[in-house]
Amino acid sequence: LFRTLVASNRTDAVICNTMLNACRTEEEADAVWEVLQSGSIAPTTSSFNTRLRLQCERGALEEARQTLQDAEHARCVDGRTYTRLIRALDMAGRTEEAAEVFVR
Repeated sequence: LFRTLVASNRTDAVICNTMLNACRTEEEADAVWEVLQSGSIAPTTSSFNTRLRLQCERGALEEARQTLQDAEHARCVDGRTYTRLIRALDMAGRTEEAAEVFVR
């Protein structure tokens, strides 16, 4: 369904965010993220937060740190953006890194 919507140019950030949130695998999430990065649809704060959540849930904290940098560069951050990564870093025992994110 998602590929059909993309092919028909009937997608927007809301649809992509919904699909990103529904992803069950890393591969599915990466495919949706590619659409968001293609240039025709700009990722939103919600897009970045969802990607960050998925990365943190699977323990991909280096990827999550890069996503945070990308979100900051795109000016698509809010309190949840930082809180998700701070919590995940802290729970992984990476307290100093969590503190670095906190002071941003």
